[in-house]
Amino acid sequence: MALKYLRQIGDAIRHLDPAEVRETAERPLRIGIYAPYSAAFIEDFLVPASVSDAKRRELAGVLHRIGEPGAPAQFDIEIYEEPLPRPPHAVGFAPHRPHDMVRAVLDRYESDFGLALARCFPVFRRAAAEKIVRNVARENTLFSLATALPDIVPSVLTLPWAGAQFASDTAFLTMNQIRMVFLLGAASDRPVGYREQKAEVASVIAAAFGWRA
Repeated sequence: MALKYLRQIGDAIRHLDPAEVRETAERPLRIGIYAPYSAAFIEDFLVPASVSDAKRRELAGVLHRIGEPGAPAQFDIEIYEEPLPRPPHAVGFAPHRPHDMVRAVLDRYESDFGLALARCFPVFRRAAAEKIVRNVARENTLFSLATALPDIVPSVLTLPWAGAQFASDTAFLTMNQIRMVFLLGAASDRPVGYREQKAEVASVIAAAFGWRA
């Protein structure tokens, strides 16, 4: 059974491509800021002093002040200083509640830009990581419940398949945990991949094997 489980993990891993996570995290972003009185404050909040010079140069092509020369005509995300009126698609920024903007942006743009925002801006990483963990945990829980339903009322026909079914379920859950490792690595602006994250991937497989045993 141990060898069968490891083969299933190997098959699952071959279908999980970390390049897809990297592409999502490196998706180009254009963020527009409209803040006549607090633009510099918003920029400092998004790009704190701890950010490296190389990262600052990268983010210079991401952050733009709306209406200034050289700014794009359209943006993926727009942030408006409160209480100024803003278009329906824009998100407000209150200097005394800056993290409200982080939650609002992720609530609205998580599926499209959540990973890219976390990779670019440290202020988004904690909230993005929490959402990643919750999402993967929910997926695994729903999968486990769905596959467990036939075993609620055991029968002679279903019991012989319980061992093989459990191994298959564990392989799926392990694959999703490895996917979470890639997502968290990308959200933390770290290298993503089996080789780059071999310690984390190995720990997930070992933990899954231990739980299965």
